[in-house]
Amino acid sequence: MYKLLALAAALVIAGPAMAADAPSAPAPDHNLSLTYTLYAGGLKVVNVGVTYHLGEKAYDIHANARTTGMWSSLVPWRNMITARGTVDEKGVHPQIARYDDAWREKLRTTEFSFVNNVVTSVATPPHKQDGRTEATLEQRTGAMDPLSAVVNVLAQGGAKGCAGSIPAFDGRRLYKLVFSNRGEEVLAKTSYSLFAGSALRCEVLFEPVAGFPQREARAGFWSARDNAEAKNPLIIWIAKPSAELPELPVRVQSTVELGTLVAHIRAINPVQQSAGLP
Repeated sequence: MYKLLALAAALVIAGPAMAADAPSAPAPDHNLSLTYTLYAGGLKVVNVGVTYHLGEKAYDIHANARTTGMWSSLVPWRNMITARGTVDEKGVHPQIARYDDAWREKLRTTEFSFVNNVVTSVATPPHKQDGRTEATLEQRTGAMDPLSAVVNVLAQGGAKGCAGSIPAFDGRRLYKLVFSNRGEEVLAKTSYSLFAGSALRCEVLFEPVAGFPQREARAGFWSARDNAEAKNPLIIWIAKPSAELPELPVRVQSTVELGTLVAHIRAINPVQQSAGLP
């Protein structure tokens, strides 16, 4: 159950990762605080907060997630991620990232660095050896940490961003995110979400590359056994909640072995300063 919640929260934190194409124009300057709630079977399971700064030359993003309500006692889990880098006409360039993940107060920190277009990571405490084949240096060349990929869609827009693929590395697992634009859909008004109206439906498949335990090799990244056959993709609905706001993920959905997980946007607020690395 713990792994399921961790992956579900990542739907929201890293969900907007679209394509690695360079933005065609400088990204607008946005400083926003976003709140999402993840539901399973209509019950609140995880709260997710995202604060980001995206400007013409740099990005700075912080995300946090934790179980809520009765789940905070049954499944005590929390996660904090921070990523920073530069933006130019060629695209985004991650510089540093840090992921803190706590399960029953047992904390693991993963710190990423990016040198010569190669991502490396150091985990504290170190991961145990479990027989998996780790991603090689060549395989990690050009890959980003999952959160840094958020900048791509925010910089270029959902319609253009939801195409092609991008490699992502979470510290152990390397996978390719493959995107398909399924056109516009109208999301009905609901008490779960701040947003209602027309949104772009972007579907994402996960293709494992390296660093996966053998027991996960067939299941794929989200442990949805038919994800590789395109039966249950991750779905991200992207829209502008209002005229002055940029395009944002307003709903995220994934069907996994234990059921359907849905995350809705709950609040949007401006912030005065960008997030910073701890």
